[in-house]
Amino acid sequence: MESDKRKILLLYGSAGAGHETACRAIEGEIRSLGFEGEIHVVDVLKYMPSIIADIFSKGYLFVASKVPWLWYALYERKSNLYRFKPPSSLQNVFWKIVLRRFNRYLIKERPNYIISTYFTSSWAAGRYKKVHNPRCEVATVVTDYGLHPVWLVPGQGRYFVAVEDNVTELAEFEWYTGVCKAKIKSVGIPIEKRFIVAKDKKALREKYGFDSRLFTVLVLAGVYG
Repeated sequence: MESDKRKILLLYGSAGAGHETACRAIEGEIRSLGFEGEIHVVDVLKYMPSIIADIFSKGYLFVASKVPWLWYALYERKSNLYRFKPPSSLQNVFWKIVLRRFNRYLIKERPNYIISTYFTSSWAAGRYKKVHNPRCEVATVVTDYGLHPVWLVPGQGRYFVAVEDNVTELAEFEWYTGVCKAKIKSVGIPIEKRFIVAKDKKALREKYGFDSRLFTVLVLAGVYG
């Protein structure tokens, strides 16, 4: 039996744990469907200059949790999709330089498919497809419920988004991303199967010391607290 020579790269950025977790969930699902080729889960930040990578990873967590007003100024203030403008030529040159090592990695690996859960790696994947490997299939999985303009990147073949509203919003930017509405699917945010396994509520209450007579609410928060 001939071995499966197809190769999939799952790309993320280690700014928080969510992007990698989504990649691992996707990897598990692909394997469960019987894929026997290569799958590599890759952190794009490891291929960037260390000072830039630290800004994206450590700086992101510090600013979002300790200096929220600065986070608002840098990120949330620019969250209006309808004020989106394509990056300038200078910005594109900057990212080509920053991602030069990662681009060499993509050229060496020459994958059949790239699935990205992080906007920076999506940009790199789209450029790689356009310049070096037009036959490579590229898709972005948006790991946010709100669609921020940073997720708008050219060269994508498909988008997978968290909620149905994102489909309509994203489709309006086909002129930039190249992705029509038919190739944008609402699938939720990928999570590992261990999080959807039914548990015994009574046993969990006893394990964590909750009073079974009281109504209990579990509050979940992201990096913003």
